[in-house]
Amino acid sequence: MRNLLLMLLLNVISFVSYAQIINANEMNNQGQNETTIYCDIESRHYLATFSERVSIYVDFGESQKDNTRFMDSEGNTVVFKSIVDALNLMSKKGWSLVNTYNFTDPDTKVLQVHYIMSKKVIQN
Repeated sequence: MRNLLLMLLLNVISFVSYAQIINANEMNNQGQNETTIYCDIESRHYLATFSERVSIYVDFGESQKDNTRFMDSEGNTVVFKSIVDALNLMSKKGWSLVNTYNFTDPDTKVLQVHYIMSKKVIQN
C-alpha cells in the first residue's frame, strides 16, 4: 500500500512540475509571434564593358521599395568591393542565404545574380 501511495505521489509531483514548465514557456512567448522575413540582394555585372564594375542592390519588399541601396547608420550609401562583402554584412546582421539564381539580359549584356536571404524576427 505504501509503495502504491509513493508512486502515486511521485506521479502527481512530476505532472505538476511539468505543467509549470509548460506554463513558464507560454508566458515567455505570450504576445510574440516568430516569423521569417526575406530580402533579395542583386549584383549586376556589366559584361560588355570588360570592367570589374559591380552594382549591388537590396530589395526588402514593398514596404521599403524606394530604398534599394545599402545605407549606414548616418544614411550614407555603403560601397562594397564585392558581393561577398555585402553577404558578410548581412550575415553579421542575422540574415541567412536561402537560394541564388542568375540571368543575363541579352540586350544590355548585364549579368544579374540574385541572393535570396531570410531572417527570423519576433513581432509583437
